[in-house]
Amino acid sequence: MILAARRLQNPPARGPRYVAQASSPAGSGGVSPPAWRRGPNYKTPSQPSWAIVPNHVAFQVQEFRLRHMPAKKLLIVDDSGFARRSLRRILEESGFEVEEAGGGTEAVDKFSAHKPDAVLLDIVMREIGGLEVLQQLRGIDPHAVVIMATADVQEATRQEALAGGAAGFINKPFKTEEVLAAIAVALGNDMP
Repeated sequence: MILAARRLQNPPARGPRYVAQASSPAGSGGVSPPAWRRGPNYKTPSQPSWAIVPNHVAFQVQEFRLRHMPAKKLLIVDDSGFARRSLRRILEESGFEVEEAGGGTEAVDKFSAHKPDAVLLDIVMREIGGLEVLQQLRGIDPHAVVIMATADVQEATRQEALAGGAAGFINKPFKTEEVLAAIAVALGNDMP
């Protein structure tokens, strides 16, 4: 015998009441009463709607928190102007203060001068490679938060970057959700 919750057709003025009623699998399929017995106000017993949070709602909550927190300073290091502009747009719309560097030596100088909360660093650059810049930044500040950005990363390169102190990876082309999630994970408790 299966028990199913059924809303009374005419609930008392105190509010809705639920009554446990035996239902047979033959008459109801074992899940709910047939349509002609359910009535217009019947709700299938399931997980309450307030407990289900769709991904887009969770992202909107995270974005709201980012917009209403004190601005974090980020440094974008990439030799591609298009990649820097794309990241800048994503980050500024989310409430971050953004500085840009077009190469490795400029990145080291700006890192020393501005002391950003995190660095978004391209792995493949013309002047100095991203892994070498990562070592230099970690030499200046052993606690520097550096997120590596790349279009294609091989496992060996990924392991080398993680061993060098990279806090995470983001893939090109940049997607807002991935970028903000990587920053939230990298900054840890500093994010709301």
